[in-house]
Amino acid sequence: MKGVSLLPSSPVWGMVFKSGPVVKMVILVLIVLSLLSWTIIFFKYLQLRKVDKEDKNFLADCQEGLGVKEILALAKRYPRGIAPIVFSELQRWFLLFREGKEMEEQWNHVAKQRILLERERLDSYVGFLATVGNTAPFIGLFGTVWGIISAFQQIGLQGSASLAVVAPGISEALVTTALGLFVAIPAVMGYNFFVGKLSRIEERAEGAAYILVGILEGGDEEK
Repeated sequence: MKGVSLLPSSPVWGMVFKSGPVVKMVILVLIVLSLLSWTIIFFKYLQLRKVDKEDKNFLADCQEGLGVKEILALAKRYPRGIAPIVFSELQRWFLLFREGKEMEEQWNHVAKQRILLERERLDSYVGFLATVGNTAPFIGLFGTVWGIISAFQQIGLQGSASLAVVAPGISEALVTTALGLFVAIPAVMGYNFFVGKLSRIEERAEGAAYILVGILEGGDEEK
């Protein structure tokens, strides 16, 4: 009975194993970058999905005519949403500057600063996807150039430039270019998706800040 190989029988795998140490190192780097990119994409998707859901649920519950105390209790049920965090921050500072003449400017500043801090927290590791998307093709291209150089060296050693001699070396070199694109495309798509998602979450939080301050002002007038 013949042994079963754990690796798929493909010409690509054969080219990878026959390639030189530099090309293999390039392939290893690209595989690591791909694994890191997909890990970030997976966890960021779950994180932003949770934030988006909590923001929507919190703002929907706030439209039920609840008072300040009820909304504060409600905000504690949504610890990951930006809008609940902004409301808690505004309520904490509201009593300090409610008598000031430039009250609106002050709470607007507080809300924007808090939203900015939350945006920076949620934006962590997203920039890495952009870095991978920009550098992976060049890393793959470096592997290709190095492989082509090695192929031409073999041509010089064998003293023949026939297709049978040139084709294997060139095809091995082009594997890294294809792998570089394979790594870069999902990273760029993930980066663009998360940037758009973060922008929508930030815009919603900024709009919600005006509504939440109105609720705070209304609650203060009732006392």
